[in-house]
This record gives sequence, structure tokens and C-alpha cells, in this order.
Amino acid sequence: MIIYTHGVRALELDERRVRLRVFLADYDPSQPHRNLLPEGRSFFFGVLWQAADGEAGRRRGPLNGLVPLEDTLDPDWVEANAGRFIESVERVAARNLPAGDELAGWYETHYTELDRRLHRWHERWEHEDQLVQADYDVVVTDARWLEPLREGQGMGTGFASWGWTVAGGQLVRRGLILKDRGDGEGAAHAFRRATAVDDPEATVRALLALDDLDIDLDALDFDDRVAHEARAALELCVRLSGEGRDADARAAFLIVHAFGMPEFMGEARERAGMVSPVERAHRLMSEGDRFGALNELRRAYDGGDEVIDFAMALLDGDFETADGTEPGGALDLTRMALIAADLAFVHGRKGDHDAVAALLELRVTAELGSTMWRHALESGNAYPEEVAAAIGERLMRTMVAMHLPKEVGYIAETAGARFPGLAAAAYAELGDHYATFGEPEDEAGAWALAAYWTSVDELGGTEPAAQALVTLARILDETGDPVVAEAARKAATEKAGPELAAGDSYAAFAHARLLHRAGREHRARSLLLKIAEEGDKGAAEAMMFLGNRAQSVDDMGRAQEWWLRAAASGQPALVHRAAMQLGYLAKIARDLPDALRWYGPVVESDDENAELAAAHLGELCYWLGDEEESLRWYDLTLSGTDDPELVAEAAFRVGEMRGDRAALRRAADSGHAGFAEQALALLGELKQ
Repeated sequence: MIIYTHGVRALELDERRVRLRVFLADYDPSQPHRNLLPEGRSFFFGVLWQAADGEAGRRRGPLNGLVPLEDTLDPDWVEANAGRFIESVERVAARNLPAGDELAGWYETHYTELDRRLHRWHERWEHEDQLVQADYDVVVTDARWLEPLREGQGMGTGFASWGWTVAGGQLVRRGLILKDRGDGEGAAHAFRRATAVDDPEATVRALLALDDLDIDLDALDFDDRVAHEARAALELCVRLSGEGRDADARAAFLIVHAFGMPEFMGEARERAGMVSPVERAHRLMSEGDRFGALNELRRAYDGGDEVIDFAMALLDGDFETADGTEPGGALDLTRMALIAADLAFVHGRKGDHDAVAALLELRVTAELGSTMWRHALESGNAYPEEVAAAIGERLMRTMVAMHLPKEVGYIAETAGARFPGLAAAAYAELGDHYATFGEPEDEAGAWALAAYWTSVDELGGTEPAAQALVTLARILDETGDPVVAEAARKAATEKAGPELAAGDSYAAFAHARLLHRAGREHRARSLLLKIAEEGDKGAAEAMMFLGNRAQSVDDMGRAQEWWLRAAASGQPALVHRAAMQLGYLAKIARDLPDALRWYGPVVESDDENAELAAAHLGELCYWLGDEEESLRWYDLTLSGTDDPELVAEAAFRVGEMRGDRAALRRAADSGHAGFAEQALALLGELKQ
């Protein structure tokens, strides 16, 4: 935000008269009720007092010594006393009034330049003729009040500082000064007056100051003070939101946001419905309120011009300009990354995959991808879960491609129990990285953790997964891999403590699968053969894996042996998976009784492959010429699925055998390249 409202320049000086040119520096078209240029003595008293304060190269003068700062911050005192110092004020010229939409756009374009002119109003600016401005003749009661001034001298004036309005901000500042001087009663009075000004930020800061009136914040260490002030702002935000004071609640949230503590922002989202500044700006932009969006960003990122330019470019969909915006420093870089993350989730929730991709390809994403993802999770913006996981995985893959193992590890740690599948994938990639660069201990640690998080997902909890690591360590000891065995024991202890019973062999299976992926097929096979003897879920998975490997080299006899063992394992999910493979062998052999033996129980279950099993039986009966049974199985398929491929075949066959136009139309509408075309052709024949 621009921290001052007007620029002032002294044009002419007589003994008791000065002609001042006043420029409007901060134009907010969302507040048309505000007077753009000053009227009356009060404003000019403030100008003359500031001109005598000895700051920013100005000379100190008698007026500054006569009137203490806290009195100049009291609008009532200034209104009542300005006449003691200023005899008269006359506006002698005005330019560029009234202000319209075109001028509002001009102010937006030159916002940053105006912001940086605070101490440069003595210099002529090439664009200043386009500013809203007026000349005033100010006559003082005593020539001493003009002593510090020089012709051509300029400065910014009208400081809101602690609010969104000058009056509100000044009263808050007055209260803080009086509190520091031990005048608690005077401070409380100033704060209460600030809450009566139509200024949400001043109201919120005053309410917080009233609550802290008897607390010596300076006595707290830095961390405790930050935590105290952030918590106080959060609780005030929640209270004001509950009272329906939306503008005040938003102002309180922006104070919470300024502390940069994502857990507090997440709590504000949950308890008061507060969204991040850029998410709110996106909503305002979509409603056509560009100035509202700008104000939201300026209030959230005070002093961060590059950050605001970056955010507005993203909101405009100009990703190239955004990517070319250079941050002003490390803080700006972090802010940009968090803005990009918040917008990625906004677009992800809308299903705008192109925008998500563009945001995740920005340079700031590449540099701070893991940080931004963690912040989004902690601040509550990373929802729903499937969007959060997809964005996390995409960021992780980017870090992998850039060979940034620390960033990959950071995503893995962040994913943890909330996204165990992503954690497992990230640790697996880390293991690959360390294997490539010859770092066996780091490789072992990463792969042990990959096996752990895979087991959390599959075994349903952290304790059984840790127990599975104990079993992994034992199997690896027995098969001659002490480095990974030790890493597994260490990980198990860190996750669940030292006194753990052995568990399922699933972690060992997950590790064997990683070995296979890394091209260590001999080592993986020997480990899988060992696991297959364990008699648990991991063993059944090993059997399935070994059967699938045998199938891949056309050793169907060996494949069938492993699948039969998996089918007899007693592990429900694995039994059905094995049955699907064995049923297919029976189908291609045209062995209907054997196909029914395997496919039948799957059809009758709630397994995700039930409709596929029914379709296989329908096709087999069709091959065998048993139209009645084929129709029965295909009807079962169609009653339970909308999968285009299954629907296409089943609906076409039903339409073909029954002459059912509705079934043929369903097949045609499936979009399946083969059966949809055949269905359309058959429909054409039936019309003739």
C-alpha cells in the first residue's frame, strides 16, 4: 500500500504566506466518498508541523517543538487548534477533477512510481501534470511557523500507517505512543476512538491493542511475542466473523497472514472461512472487481511491488510476464512461490489443468516447489485430497528431473501419513538417485522408507507398517543385505519405537519391487522367492508378481503355478486378482467350467473387476455359441458399469443377438473405436 495520501510542494513563500501545490498520490476508486483534495486548516497544520520535524532532510522548526507528536495524531485536537497556527486557507486552482475511470486506470499504471516518490516531491515528475492536484494559499498566524520551509521543498504527507485511513491510523499510533509513556487511560481512549472510525484495519489494530493494554509485549522474547500477537489476531478474526463484521474480520486475517504462520492461516480458514489473499483476489477478478483485487494484494503484501505485479500477471493469465518478474529479494521469492501454489490449487479445484501446469512450470516453482506445497497443506488451501496429491506428485517429479534430492526428500517428509503413496514414490525416487550416484547408505535409508510408506498404504496404519520393516530387516539379514536391513531396523525404531514384533512381509515385497524397477532382477527374484514362503499378504503379492513375470516371458505353466498358489493364499484381494488371471487362461483355452470356477466368485463379489469378469464370461459363451448364457453375463456387465470399453462390447453383443436398438445406441455412444462403429453400422441395417 502507498503509505501516504498526498504529495506537497512549496511554490512561493512570503513572510506569513505560502503557496502549496497538493498532489493526490493515493487514489482508491473503491472509496468514492473520500475527499480527493484537502479542505480547511487541519490538513495544512499537519503539513507545516511535518515540515518542521527535522526528518528526511527537513529542518527542525518552532512548531515541532511547541506541539508534541501525540497531539498532531488527535484529529479532534487538530481540528480545535489548527486556527491558532493557520489564519486562512484558499484554494486558488485545481486540475484533473472530477476523477473518472480513465484516471483510475492511470493511477493504477503509475502506482509503484507514486509509492516511491514519498521523499521526492521536491523533484518535478514527468507525469505530474496528470495527477489530481490543487494550489492553495496558506496564511499563518506567526511567521515562525514557516521558518523551516524553502521554495521548491516537497514531501509526502497524510500517513495512514496503522490503518487504511489517516484518521484511523493516527489514533492507533497515538494510543501506542501514550501506552509507551505509561498513560494507559489516554491510550485506551485513543484506541476506542479508532474503533469508531470507518476503517477496518484501524479498528482491528485498536481492538488488539486494547486487549494487550496491560501486557508488556517488549518483555516477551521474539518467538513468544509473535505467537501471542498472531493468536490474538486469529481469535479476533474468528470473533468478528461470528458477529457478521466481515470487513473487520478480513482486516484481522490480513494481520494473521502477515505473520507468515501457515498453521494459523489454516485455522482461520477452518473457523472463519478465510481464504488466502490471492484466492480472494482471484474471486474479485472473476467478479470484475480489478481494483478490489489490487487492494487485497496491496494490503497483504505491503511494500512488495514485484510480488503484486507477479500476482496480477498470474490473475490476468499472463504466465510469461509473471515468470519474467524478478523478485526484490528472498522474501519476495517466497511470497511469489506461495502465491503460485495457492493459485494452482484454485485452478486445480476448477479442473483447469492447463493453468495448473503453467503455474507449476514457473521458475519460482522449480526453486521452492516443496516449500510451497507444504505451506499450502498447512494453511488449509491444499484441498481436496486428490488435487493436493496430484500437485504434490507433479512437484516431486519436477524436483526429480532437476536432480534436487533435498527437495524430493522434503516432499516425501511432508507427504507422510496424509499421502503415504506419494511419500513412498518420493522415497523410491530418492533411492534411485542415491543408487545412481553411488551413495549406498542413503540409498538404503530411502528405500527402507519407501517400503515403509507403501506398507502404511497397504497394511492400513503406521504400526503394522513398522512391524513389516522388522520382517524386512530379518529377511534381508537372511538373504545377505545387511546395509538395507540396518536401515529398515532404524526406520522401524524411529516410526514406532524399539520394542516391535515382526509383522507382514509386505515391506519386503515392496523392497523387492524396487529392486526389480532398478534393474537388479536377480536380487529381486531371490528375495521374492524367499518372501513367497512367508504365508501372509506380502507372500501372496510375491506370488502374483512372480506369476506375472513368468507370463511376460511366455512361461505360462510357471505363471499358472504361481497364480494358483496366490489363489490359495487366503488373502481376499489377491485371491480375486489371481482368479482373474486364471480365469483368462481358462477363457483362451475355451474351458467354460474352469472359467466359471475362477470368474464366478469374482462376479458375485464387490470386487472392482466383477463386471470385467462377467464380460469375459459373456465373450466366452458367445464364442461357444451359447447365446442365452452370453446374454446373461453381458446383461450383468451392463447393469454394473459405465466403463466405455466394457459397455461398448457388451452393449454391441446384446444388440446384435437381440436386435436391441437401445443397446446398439448405447454401444455407439460409448465412443469405443471398434464396437461403436460396428454398432452404428448395425443400427443402419436395422432401419432398412
